[in-house]
Order: sequence, then C-alpha cells, then structure tokens
Amino acid sequence: MPLRIIRRCIQRRLVDEVLTEAELAELRCIRRLAGLGVNPAGVGIVLRMRRQIEALQAEIARLENLLAISTSLEVSETWLQSLPWDPEDSE
Repeated sequence: MPLRIIRRCIQRRLVDEVLTEAELAELRCIRRLAGLGVNPAGVGIVLRMRRQIEALQAEIARLENLLAISTSLEVSETWLQSLPWDPEDSE
C-alpha cells in the first residue's frame, strides 16, 4: 500500500502510527473499500461497525463460555438438602 495512503489513514485516525497486524488488516480492508468506491467517511463508518461486530462476537463467546461453565457445575449436597422439598421425589 502506498505510504501516502497509510499517512492519510493515520491522519484520519483510522489506524495508529505504530501498526499492528490487526491494523495492517484494516488497511487492507480500507484499500478494498476504496476500490469499491466507498468514500473516506464511509470507510470510517464501516471500520467502526466492524469493530463493534467483533466486540459483540467476543462478548457472545464470553457469555457462552460462562453459561457452559455454570451449567456444568455440580450441585452440592448441602444445597440440595436446603431445598424445601425432597429432590428424590421429583424423579
């Protein structure tokens, strides 16, 4: 990618000056979007939406893991004994 485009992306705060692998991927995305005719404002919107989607996907994965952990916990005998009914009768 030409240096002038990278500088422009840095000036528009689409990426930081020290580029990580993720930011290089964003630059490639910017290049694809620009090639499709998306203007700079639209590119910014698409990148923000993409980050939000990634954050939501991470949150969903975290909640799914939490749910899997909580449902796999064994119920302790002391908890069962504190129930107002006999859990053995429900079988």
